[in-house]
Amino acid sequence: DDGTWPEALSSTLLEQHTKRYWKLHLWHEQAVRRQLDQPTPGAKPPVKFSSFSNKDGYTGAVPSGNYLASVCKDYSESIGPYLDKEVKKRGAEMTGLNALLEYICKLCTGASCPGKWHNCCIDLVRSIATECAP
Repeated sequence: DDGTWPEALSSTLLEQHTKRYWKLHLWHEQAVRRQLDQPTPGAKPPVKFSSFSNKDGYTGAVPSGNYLASVCKDYSESIGPYLDKEVKKRGAEMTGLNALLEYICKLCTGASCPGKWHNCCIDLVRSIATECAP
């Protein structure tokens, strides 16, 4: 575990896909055994169960951590304007995270951050996050 949630989620998905694959594989083997023990006239012969990574069979594809992070970022950006409107409806000027980043920017530069994403102090924020991590 490298500590990033997208990679951790990708690993968890791989684990769950693998468990499901082996459960289906065992179920298939039991069905083949029943078919061989009690043959039915005109029944098709048993088919071999697909390998985990066979793109034409089971296809146990798992999204990478980078892909999951990209989807989350795109989704967050797509709903950002809606969330901003909802926050303002309730009388707030900015969300708690934006307020914190704005405060950090003022500490770094002595002025409000000119950009929406507070890039002026990203190195400081990363270093604080690294120091605070367990």
